[in-house]
Amino acid sequence: MRRSLIELLAERQIVHPTRIERATIRNACLEVVTSGYPWWRSGEKLSESMLVLSFDGLSDGTLSVRVTGNNVYDEALEDFSIRSLKSIDWAQQHSHVIYCSGPLPNPAALYAKLQDYLQSRGAFRDVSDYLNEGHSLRAFSTMTANASYCLGRCSAPVFQLLSEELTAQRVPHILVENPSPPEERLWVRLDGSDFLCTDAWAEIVP
Repeated sequence: MRRSLIELLAERQIVHPTRIERATIRNACLEVVTSGYPWWRSGEKLSESMLVLSFDGLSDGTLSVRVTGNNVYDEALEDFSIRSLKSIDWAQQHSHVIYCSGPLPNPAALYAKLQDYLQSRGAFRDVSDYLNEGHSLRAFSTMTANASYCLGRCSAPVFQLLSEELTAQRVPHILVENPSPPEERLWVRLDGSDFLCTDAWAEIVP
């Protein structure tokens, strides 16, 4: 039987032991075979069973799935979670482009403000995903010392954050907006992996 993993996780709490038997990737699909206590079923004195987790349309992120095998005390699904990006502000598509027409007096303040914002929300993205030359504070500072530059690209909520800091530092700036649909992908965390996909399913093994 195939079920939506988001629906299953909303209904059932994961109970350990949980183990990862194997993981395979084919045609942008990750399949993870797990075993352990059948937390996805109702009843008492349940025997250990297997559950196949399937993630279709893999895209951004990192994959580092450990095969834990016969370790009956393992908790391989301890950090397992799935969230829709639709309601996550920092994860929306970069529909806003910011252009500045004056040097940024304190680039470290803006850089740190964005960094703190992303860290406080547990984002898998970092400053370099939003700011031009954001891979280092030195490079960013060099760029923003110019009289004219493109600060970066971001979603509407992140633009609001950056615009407030630019205004506070009295840096003239304009916005070029390219409307885009809401981000529809799913954000998955699993055994140290952190990735995006389009669909997530559970195949319940009889």
